[in-house]
Amino acid sequence: MADIRDVPTYELAEAAHYLHLPKSTLRNWVSGHVHFRRVIDVPDRNRPSVLSFVNLVEAHMLATIRRRHNISLQKIRPAIDYLRRQYDEPHPLATMDLETDEVDLFVREAGKVLNISKQGQLAMKEAVEAHLRRVERDRGGTPLILYPFVSADYAIDRKPVMFNPDVSFGRLVIANTGIPTSEVAERFFAGETIAELARDFRLPASEIEDAIRFEYPLKVAA
Repeated sequence: MADIRDVPTYELAEAAHYLHLPKSTLRNWVSGHVHFRRVIDVPDRNRPSVLSFVNLVEAHMLATIRRRHNISLQKIRPAIDYLRRQYDEPHPLATMDLETDEVDLFVREAGKVLNISKQGQLAMKEAVEAHLRRVERDRGGTPLILYPFVSADYAIDRKPVMFNPDVSFGRLVIANTGIPTSEVAERFFAGETIAELARDFRLPASEIEDAIRFEYPLKVAA
C-alpha cells in the first residue's frame, strides 16, 4: 500500500500558489523541458501536474535556493544528485534532517558547483535551515507536517496554516485544527464576516484572516 505522503494530491497551480512560486517555475521543476531536466519526480508520470506531499516539501526547499539566492536549478542539481547518491534517497530535499550533517554536505557541494564564498555558503545554510524548521518529521526523518510561509517574505516566522497528509486529506488547514482554509474562505466570499466566522469556528479573528489570505488569490483566479 502506497504511503499517503507519496500519493498525487496537489494540483500544480494550487501548490505554486501556496508556496509563493511562479507556476511556470514549478512546472519546470516537475516536468522539465528540452533544455532542462526535471528536478522533482512526481509519483505518477502520467499526471505530471499533480504533486505528492513529499513533492510539496521538496518544492518548499527548492524555493530557498531559487528565491533567496536566485540560483538556477541547473547549477544546483549536482548537489541534489550528490545527496541522492550519498544517502540512496530519491527525495533528499524532503528528508534532509537538521540533526545530521546532510545540510552541511548539501551546502558544501552546492558551494563547489557555484563557487560561492564561505560567507555565501553560510547564508545558504541559514536559509536552508530556516526552511527545514517549517517541516515536522518523525524520528526516521519522514516529513509529517509542512507549514508554508505566510508570504514570499521568508523572514516571517508565524505558522498559521499547515499541510498534514493525515488531516483533512492533506488539504491546507488552519494550524492545529482540521479546518480547511478553503472552507473558511468560501464562507467569507459567500457573505459571512470575519467576526461571524471567528465565533463559529471558535478561533481568533487573526487566524480566520490568515486562512482567507492564503485562499484569496486562488478564489480570484477561479
